[in-house]
Amino acid sequence: MLFRASKGLLNVSRDDGLPPNLHAPWPTFVNDLGQYFVTKIETIQLKLDIESFDSVTSLLDSVPVDSPSVSVPLFTDFENLSTSDVASLIRRSALKSCPLDPIPSRDWKEALVYPVLKKPGLDAVNKNLRLVSNLAFVSKLTEKAAFDGTSSHMSANGLYPIAQSAYRPNHSTDTALLKVKNDNLLNMNKQHVTLLVLLDLSASFDTVDHVILLRTLGSLGIGGTVIEGYRSYLSGRGQRIPVRGCTSERFNPDCGVPQGSCLGPLLLSIYTSSLLSIVQDLLPTVPCYADDNQLYVSFSPADENGQSDAIAAMEIIWIYQQS
Repeated sequence: MLFRASKGLLNVSRDDGLPPNLHAPWPTFVNDLGQYFVTKIETIQLKLDIESFDSVTSLLDSVPVDSPSVSVPLFTDFENLSTSDVASLIRRSALKSCPLDPIPSRDWKEALVYPVLKKPGLDAVNKNLRLVSNLAFVSKLTEKAAFDGTSSHMSANGLYPIAQSAYRPNHSTDTALLKVKNDNLLNMNKQHVTLLVLLDLSASFDTVDHVILLRTLGSLGIGGTVIEGYRSYLSGRGQRIPVRGCTSERFNPDCGVPQGSCLGPLLLSIYTSSLLSIVQDLLPTVPCYADDNQLYVSFSPADENGQSDAIAAMEIIWIYQQS
């Protein structure tokens, strides 16, 4: 609300930041941009030490889900929604539209993804753009219903990562910043030095591996028709890029979750929860907000091995992050 008010007072336009004339025609631009992001994700995938992505599509149909790693009640079926439940979902949804909205929708798994400059003033080149999904309204209602059921299961059983301050009730950027500030002030009171490393995961939404995500969902007690619903939701997704009246061909990424949906952020939090558990075995606390991670460890200057031990812990975390 603060940013919306300030933009209104300063008469900041909602321009997409793209120049009025490019060296290439708009149809060529949108297709080249779509292919750039596909190639970008493929390049990142090749650097990751995970299962081959070549067979992800076929694996989705048969991948077994992990058994719950802790003793939690199983979540295997979504509750049927009443008319009042659907009305409540509509009232709680943002009044935003999408060209894919007319019913019947051609494909609820297709998104229009709009290129947005990462920061104002940057050149409108591929590396400075990020894609934000705009989904059909009815599909967003379905996502919201799935979100409510899954989030309730996780909240009731304490399954949300403690260190994650994004995409959950009563948590925000404020709670993440306050945690970091409070811990560092306490360390200063003990006359300790703090080694702080700030990490931003590259293309975190776009590189979510569907096979690993499904297995992680299973480890949280999610199964039955719920896990099959997520399996369907993740498979066969497509996206097109519209810019100033021109729309690209359809691209079909075999990984990632939509950025701009309500389920995408929840699934990202679940996906990264295993990484946080590994990191927390090495460091006392790792506050994070979405894909921004703050790694820090304190030590006494009087400890001759304190600095080397702190650096060694960070180096181990770096190896985990890379893999």
